[in-house]
Amino acid sequence: MIDLDECGLFVETANRKHGKSYVGLRVREPGPYSKSEKWNLLMAICGEDGVQGSPSRRWTKLWLEGGTTVDRMMEFVLEILEDLGPATADNWYCFTMDNLNSHRNVGLIALIHAYGHGVAFRAPYYAVDGAIEFVFNNLQTLIRSRLYEVKDGNTLIAVINQSIQSMENFAPYFENVGFILP
Repeated sequence: MIDLDECGLFVETANRKHGKSYVGLRVREPGPYSKSEKWNLLMAICGEDGVQGSPSRRWTKLWLEGGTTVDRMMEFVLEILEDLGPATADNWYCFTMDNLNSHRNVGLIALIHAYGHGVAFRAPYYAVDGAIEFVFNNLQTLIRSRLYEVKDGNTLIAVINQSIQSMENFAPYFENVGFILP
């Protein structure tokens, strides 16, 4: 199983003159907080354990401008398919995703099928069926725990990448939503 979706991550405008902070950190911390930036994260996770104790497979794409277009989606899925290779009896994957227009594109589905893999769409507006949704929730928690480090887009990207790499095994997320994995 490979579950994929996208999310938005922001460097928000903030007023550091009041609010809550961790013990030992000042609330009036100076920083470049004059503009919000929305970073888009397209991520796919694999439900099987990594090879010989390595982390589960994952694929990510981060960008600043625009949303998830059909072209971006096709490019991202093609990278995954080239990494996986054509389907065989021992190497067959089912891609699960929500029903966003860029996900339901005929060309995208044809591309996945051309490699011999399958596609299954989750129920609309029912995020609890997606393992990736729980990964995004965990990612948000990891980022929040290091929020004091985030000063701009570059540090946000570094924290995002380090947080994603710290997640080793995605199989429990798939089991949590009801997939039984070998």
